[in-house]
Amino acid sequence: MKGEDPAIRIFLNDNNPNANRVGGFLTNDGGTADGLETHGKWLYGGKPKLLPGTFKEWREEVPLRDRKNGNRSEGGRVWREVADDYRTIAKAAGRTLLIANNEYGLGSGRQRGGLRPLHDGLAAF
Repeated sequence: MKGEDPAIRIFLNDNNPNANRVGGFLTNDGGTADGLETHGKWLYGGKPKLLPGTFKEWREEVPLRDRKNGNRSEGGRVWREVADDYRTIAKAAGRTLLIANNEYGLGSGRQRGGLRPLHDGLAAF
């Protein structure tokens, strides 16, 4: 792809990246990846007994927490912390990566509480 378009940006897309997965990918990508793109479920609650997110939390938490992935017993992955972790993993592999989280899905329908989906990726309170 870079042979056809040298300006193209190539991202590893991983829903729950960790050091082994990111490091393994960077070892085997031939030096072509420019970034890591992840996904999260902000509203997700339930297991292990996490409450769904609230409108107040959604307004105040920047960046939003991923309630589905990461250490769920502590409320899930906190993006402001793990983005730096992913950069450190890349640096150990001699690389620099752009880090993006481009999706905050609503998670399980039974966890929506007072939310009603408007369409994919959006919800109303």
